[in-house]
Amino acid sequence: MSKIVYFIRHGESEANIKGVMAGSNDNSSLTELGKQQAKDTARNLKGIYFDLIVSSPMSRTLDTTKIIMNELGIEKEIIIKLEFIERDVGKFVGKPREAYFTFLAEGGETGESATDMQSRLRAGLRWLKEQDFENPLVITHNGTIRMIRTVLEGLPAKDFTNIPTLRNGEYRKVDLELVTL
Repeated sequence: MSKIVYFIRHGESEANIKGVMAGSNDNSSLTELGKQQAKDTARNLKGIYFDLIVSSPMSRTLDTTKIIMNELGIEKEIIIKLEFIERDVGKFVGKPREAYFTFLAEGGETGESATDMQSRLRAGLRWLKEQDFENPLVITHNGTIRMIRTVLEGLPAKDFTNIPTLRNGEYRKVDLELVTL
């Protein structure tokens, strides 16, 4: 039996439009466009029955989750999982994205290491795989989904920066039954 998970990137946040890093230490809120993106994402998911709803604890993910649930008429408890929070970007909170990714490309690390983030997400995926569900919805962050791909594809943690960025409100479907954790 398949265990299809829908990993969704939150809608546009204030940090996104400013072009700065938010990470797990900046509770950047959704913009009006971000709220609309969440509604658009819900429209793209119409007709799918979601039996488990999981979110990062950040306001941008929780607000995206609530909008999607409202649009789809889902009345379930939201399970908050710290494992799916965005990476702690340390001293780069509020700093330009380009500066942060240049720092990483040069081998620098601050805040949460890529290896620690990958381990955290591996634990989150194990937890998810143990749950009884058919189609869970996991609302999370761009960096988180990119790092999840390193786990799924057996890549080194540092390679997450080479994985393409998701647009706000974009999602990836993953069959956890096909994954060895």
